[in-house]
Amino acid sequence: YCDDIVVASKGLDQHIADLREVLTRLREANISLGPGKSFAGFPSAVVLGKQVDSFGTSTTEAKTDAIRKIHFPKTLLALESFIGLAGSMRHHVKGYASIMEPLES
Repeated sequence: YCDDIVVASKGLDQHIADLREVLTRLREANISLGPGKSFAGFPSAVVLGKQVDSFGTSTTEAKTDAIRKIHFPKTLLALESFIGLAGSMRHHVKGYASIMEPLES
């Protein structure tokens, strides 16, 4: 089962060639795409909840705003929930392990 396909290329000409190759293989495998979820030629896109562009991945503004609005956890369950959410952003936080260590021990 495959829900998303991402085709990234070095330039427009290469991207067109890459798209042709992917679409040909999908057609040969009798796999169809939903036109409502198809985007081509965009410099960036949100894939699996992350912003993806030529620089790599980053968090979306919506996710950053949601984290800013979180209230201080007052229960163990709320703390565990916060740690899970923060963990999804660990690659974007310098020194994440050191920051979170007191909360996780």
